[in-house]
Amino acid sequence: METAIRDSEGQAPLYGYFEHAYGRYDQPNDALYLKRASSNSIFRGVDRVKVILSLLTWPQKQGGAGLPLEKLLATKLVRAAFPLHDGDELCNLLKKKWLVYWAWPWDQPFDRVKDYFGEKVGLYFVFLSHYTTFLLYASVVGVGVYAHSAVDVRRENAPSVPFFCVFMSLWTTTFLEFWKRKQARYAMVWGMAGFEEEEKDRPEFADDRATVMIHSPVDGEEVTYFPPDIRARRVVVSSLVTGVAILAVCVAVYSIFFLDIFLSRPSIDGRLDPTRVVWKRLPSFKLKGTIIGLASTVQILIMENLYFAVAKALNDYENHRSETQYEDALIAKTFIFTFVNAYASFVYTAFIRRVQTNEPNAGWPANNRRRLFRCRDEGNCMAELQTQLSTIFLSRVLISNLKEVLVPYYFWARRLRRRQDMDDAIRKHRRRRRRRQQQQKRRRSASSKTTPPFTKKKE
Repeated sequence: METAIRDSEGQAPLYGYFEHAYGRYDQPNDALYLKRASSNSIFRGVDRVKVILSLLTWPQKQGGAGLPLEKLLATKLVRAAFPLHDGDELCNLLKKKWLVYWAWPWDQPFDRVKDYFGEKVGLYFVFLSHYTTFLLYASVVGVGVYAHSAVDVRRENAPSVPFFCVFMSLWTTTFLEFWKRKQARYAMVWGMAGFEEEEKDRPEFADDRATVMIHSPVDGEEVTYFPPDIRARRVVVSSLVTGVAILAVCVAVYSIFFLDIFLSRPSIDGRLDPTRVVWKRLPSFKLKGTIIGLASTVQILIMENLYFAVAKALNDYENHRSETQYEDALIAKTFIFTFVNAYASFVYTAFIRRVQTNEPNAGWPANNRRRLFRCRDEGNCMAELQTQLSTIFLSRVLISNLKEVLVPYYFWARRLRRRQDMDDAIRKHRRRRRRRQQQQKRRRSASSKTTPPFTKKKE
């Protein structure tokens, strides 16, 4: 009976399952121990950075320099500490394989990215590849459903819409389960399995006033200890602050819809037409939905930036032991708030506002006045929801590309221009200095020709 472990996923095609359990390091032609052309070493660039960092930060008893770099960064005594780029490795080995005009999302040099930037950055781009690949399937089905609903007279009640809802539910589950498999596989292949068990404490954890030193009940060694009751109280305080922030988002969203009510007044609604505001040859449509969408975008961005600073302060207040625990807690806070902040207006438009519109009198006087919460299409809020969704989506895509592409490119171009101006100034200074030296040399040679030679008088 065959009981050997087989490589069913094809992750190790070069060697069999029985090979290289132990290997010698004096085999120069072995693919496992080939030296890298950029450094003439078997170590990657990120490995060399980690070795240098460990030599700087390890205690002097273990052969290190004992430099408390993380504590210096936390106390702002050191502004930043980072390794410099290796130009040869970055340009010759990474850019030629990565920065190309066309490549499928699953055909990316993840190992090269991991070897240069580290496993954390490499896993981030693995996730982007996985996410983009699954979005391709969802986009194909979504375009088909959109085309069918566009030609169907029933629009949002088209039979393809419930099918798409079921498909997206299955897509979400499949996406998550396949990502769990891929994440575990890459963590094992890249040697990151069990990383959290060996992770060191954050320097801020020991600096907290509530942290004490105790003897471990397991081995008697002296370890840092943070009382769990204090941690529980701090988590409760953080949860209350997050709840207040979410309530503030709900109030802001509701205020934006009061702006919608104000813009729905006949005296103002008639003026919100591009043919009257911008140019009379533009097609006639109402700008109210676009204005509400832009206002929601501004509200989302402002609340997001404000809460991120609050979430970071709350995370510091909770005093997590390791960097992984710190990041997990920060992600949880940010995700919960961002979910409410980004989708509260959509939920209100799609569900709550429709209920307010269809209720008899909806709490307003029973007369012939127009109901304030009525949607544009006689109680059907899907049209306004579509306008808000498209406006917010396009605005956020534009702003994110502006922040991540155009703004860094502007500062990079400005630094490059300053460097060129500095180089030009240095070259001009050198030319002027060379010209002065040549002029002085010509003057000395001319003066030596006109002055008679010195003759010694005979005695």
